[in-house]
Amino acid sequence: MSCSLDASFGQKLAWKRLLLTGTLLASCTCSASSELPSSASPDFLTEGAIAYLPIPSNIDGVLTTSWFRGHKARPEAMIFSPEGLPGPGHTGRETLDTQGSLVIRNVTTQDSGSYTVMLETSRGHRSKTEQIRVKEVKVDPTEAEPIKPDPILPISGGSAIALLVAGNMGLVILIGGMGFIIIQSQRRRLRICS
Repeated sequence: MSCSLDASFGQKLAWKRLLLTGTLLASCTCSASSELPSSASPDFLTEGAIAYLPIPSNIDGVLTTSWFRGHKARPEAMIFSPEGLPGPGHTGRETLDTQGSLVIRNVTTQDSGSYTVMLETSRGHRSKTEQIRVKEVKVDPTEAEPIKPDPILPISGGSAIALLVAGNMGLVILIGGMGFIIIQSQRRRLRICS
């Protein structure tokens, strides 16, 4: 059973179309799966998660972005300035992605609340407020159990003597083997030198 690719021109064109369609579908599927979410999740985030607050995608010609904690753009609440510099509200866990969206790593319950982005566009200034909610992860402590020491194995009488003899014999064999290797290496040197 063989597949003939040396068919007429019409069949070659069909193969090319099929390959092109498959390639386009594969590339669209791969790029769609790597896209970030379009807005902050309305659900609660758990402590330690990453919050992603995107800039609005329906606004064209964005020149600069500024991020603030709260509903209003107050200087003391600025997280990032229009130049992308950290402001007084920056905790060290916030970063901007390449589009100017805010990424907060390792969120805590103190991060819950409103975040406002101020956009300077070619048509003027715009703003949008996003909400994030972070819930505390409660871990119940477990009760510690005392660690019991291992029982000591008593060795006495004939077992103790046999263990001592076996250990000493092993030591003698180890020292003898090392001596043998040293003597053999010295003999080889003497043969090479003479």
